[in-house]
Amino acid sequence: MKQVYPDLWQSEKGTHFGMSMKTYVLQTPEANVVIYYSDDKNEVDQIKELGKIDYQFISHHHEFTPAMFENLNDFQATLYTHEKSVKYLNRPIKDLITLEKTTQFSSGIKIIYTPGHTDNNICLYYKSPYGKKYLFVGDTIYLDNGDWNILVMSNDGGDYLTLKESLLELRKLEVDVVMPSVGVGPFGNKAIEVTQNDWQQIIDNTLRRIS
Repeated sequence: MKQVYPDLWQSEKGTHFGMSMKTYVLQTPEANVVIYYSDDKNEVDQIKELGKIDYQFISHHHEFTPAMFENLNDFQATLYTHEKSVKYLNRPIKDLITLEKTTQFSSGIKIIYTPGHTDNNICLYYKSPYGKKYLFVGDTIYLDNGDWNILVMSNDGGDYLTLKESLLELRKLEVDVVMPSVGVGPFGNKAIEVTQNDWQQIIDNTLRRIS
């Protein structure tokens, strides 16, 4: 795990359906949080060395992989996900919290319901006490060979109109760092620093793919 900010670590390996995937550990004053999941045993061990993991946030049901279930066992963490994703769980989860709509989490994390890619996507927004504003976007928007892109999975409840509405909500946020869960191509995936103008332009350019 690579420390990218005083309270945030990013994995350097990981794959998800053949794409580059990053796992994040966020340390808030109240809790240690894993965002997405890791399929690399060495990195799982490194995550455990950072301290007790309290919560693991899963952006949508495509992340319900064998590795995610192994993470829950390794970390003994509470799983956070959207209620519409629960039907895709193929085994019982001991400690599970679901949400229906955008919610302010107790550790200062805002959980934003952003359907469109599927009907159960969430993003996480956190104003770090160290000055940066983090946005974890899951697969709502992702890097595709260095460009920002979207993908709608209609078989999983996704649709373009709903995704457009979700992107417009994300556009309103003050953002310094954007962190998708996956990336396609040689550019891979990582935390991307942006200005406010950059972020709004990213969303505007992406919306043109829908219009």
